[in-house]
Amino acid sequence: YLTDDSARQLDYESLHGVKLDPETFKKALISLPAVSKKRLLLIRAADKLDPKNKEIMLEFMRSGHAHAVVVLDCVEEGGKSGHRSHGRFARAHIAV
Repeated sequence: YLTDDSARQLDYESLHGVKLDPETFKKALISLPAVSKKRLLLIRAADKLDPKNKEIMLEFMRSGHAHAVVVLDCVEEGGKSGHRSHGRFARAHIAV
């Protein structure tokens, strides 16, 4: 999706689910791509989104927008050693 440096600067955004402001999240989801055909949005710690942001994500998914690829990255605590491992949704890829 991101073919050159200008596309990476303009059409890619990485957000963190823990401290994500709902207005910032909504703006990131509805922003149109500037250079590429699609906009790539990575949501780190998507499993930590608060209820308001989860609702915003569901509304976005239901709306049928075709301008964005949203990658939800989730990490879960695993095992007795406390090592972090990517959870079963780590590769959740929602192309809308």
